[in-house]
Amino acid sequence: MKVAESRLSNLKRKLFRDTDLAKRYHDFVNDLIVKGEAELVPQNEIYSSNTWYIPHFEAWYPKKSVERLVYDSAHHRAVASPLM
Repeated sequence: MKVAESRLSNLKRKLFRDTDLAKRYHDFVNDLIVKGEAELVPQNEIYSSNTWYIPHFEAWYPKKSVERLVYDSAHHRAVASPLM
């Protein structure tokens, strides 16, 4: 859990420093929600033991001019757990 909270804190700090990245990140995540590939967690379920979070981060490939989200499932035991 501490790893997940730390990663979230780091991501927030990075997005706060780079407003262009924050906009692109927001648009990308919003697009996932619109397509039904992700969903917002209802406020009353945020700390539920049935809610799981997968850490992710932005990756930029300058040679390809591609930006995408990378889901860090490698830390599934340490990170993909309820935030409780």
